[in-house]
Amino acid sequence: MREVGIHGRLHQWVKYFLVNRMIQTKINNGISSKLIQEEGLPQGSSLSCTLFLIFINDLPDVVQAEKALYADDLVMWHTNKHPGISARLLNEDLDRLQSYCDKWKLKINNSKTVYSVFTKSHIVAKKYSFVSERN
Repeated sequence: MREVGIHGRLHQWVKYFLVNRMIQTKINNGISSKLIQEEGLPQGSSLSCTLFLIFINDLPDVVQAEKALYADDLVMWHTNKHPGISARLLNEDLDRLQSYCDKWKLKINNSKTVYSVFTKSHIVAKKYSFVSERN
């Protein structure tokens, strides 16, 4: 956070906001015991969106594709006359993205992940996939 100019009292406040948080689950009339939440951001907090964006601030530097980020959604694309080259470049970016996510303990929801190929020819490039889907 210091890299984006958050230091001093604000840094300390955010730190205390994130440490020693307790969670508890309620299902019908049952309530779980309290557990310390060691990772992640509190859902529903107005500060969580901003903290998440600070957390992934370096993500655009990881992939070489053209990209657009909105909240926690990422769109990546390559443009090339040869669909096979685009497929290779995008798969390389998917590998880099997977490594980034592994490093920072982020999970990509494969069921919400899609790809589309737009081409003038009728030849469609090979399938795109994350490393976790290939194993």
